[in-house]
Amino acid sequence: MFRLFILLSCLFSYQVNADEIKNKIYDSAGAKISEKVSDLIPGDGITEVSIEKRSSEDFNFSILGVRDILYNNNSNFFTQFGLFNSQAFNDDRVTGNLGLGYRVLTPDENFLFGLNTFYDQEIKGVHSRMSIGAEIKASIIDINANNYMKVSDMKLINDTKEQVLSGFDFNVSTQLPYSPWAILTYREYEYKTEKSNSDIEGEEYSLGLDINPTLVLDLKVDNSKNQSTDNVYSAKINFVYPPKENKKTMVDGFSEDRYETENMKEKLRAKVIRNNRLVIEQQGAVIFTQK
Repeated sequence: MFRLFILLSCLFSYQVNADEIKNKIYDSAGAKISEKVSDLIPGDGITEVSIEKRSSEDFNFSILGVRDILYNNNSNFFTQFGLFNSQAFNDDRVTGNLGLGYRVLTPDENFLFGLNTFYDQEIKGVHSRMSIGAEIKASIIDINANNYMKVSDMKLINDTKEQVLSGFDFNVSTQLPYSPWAILTYREYEYKTEKSNSDIEGEEYSLGLDINPTLVLDLKVDNSKNQSTDNVYSAKINFVYPPKENKKTMVDGFSEDRYETENMKEKLRAKVIRNNRLVIEQQGAVIFTQK
């Protein structure tokens, strides 16, 4: 019995040490990647570099930045910008966007309200659109809506007519119980088609996992309500700077509390949740839509 006790103690000690070593490796690797990410865009604020794999597409890459313009303890006037690549109708596309936003905390710091506007420009196809958005954030739930408005008219791309579409989406995000590092998001969207008989509608479910302070994994399922549009499955890895020092991650394990409250002041500097991909309709003998 005494030998068994000694053996179990050694195994437990080994497991603890192994977990500590693993966490140190994660933190060290994440810190090095985080430093590289911070060098890509100068200035203080969030910088995010992402690698995404969507069903039926090659790997996509993106970079996003959020920078303060005028910040104080209860409000923030900021800019958000990004560069994203994707595939549309078997063609590589690059889209850039630039936005301005304003957020303000309530006096009790329990809620945050925000407004934003963005301009999106596809480099090759010369498609463009604008958007306006509104958001409400609380400690354990975020709600936001975006209205996308086409700016450019029909374009002839590779001898085929294309039209960027207008539409809207609505997003709700919340923590999973006992897992402050896991964020579940529901998104509903609709885009008005130009030539097709039915608009583009669907629901999207995503799970964001904070692996460590600098690494976030997003898993997403896009369920289309249109028979002619396939469902889309995707996985995205985000490298984030600065590290999320004041929030639990997966390496910290589960929480003893059902839900953990977040510091609302940190949400003043969070990125705006929106669809950065243009939704395009290809107009020919057969109508196709790329979202």
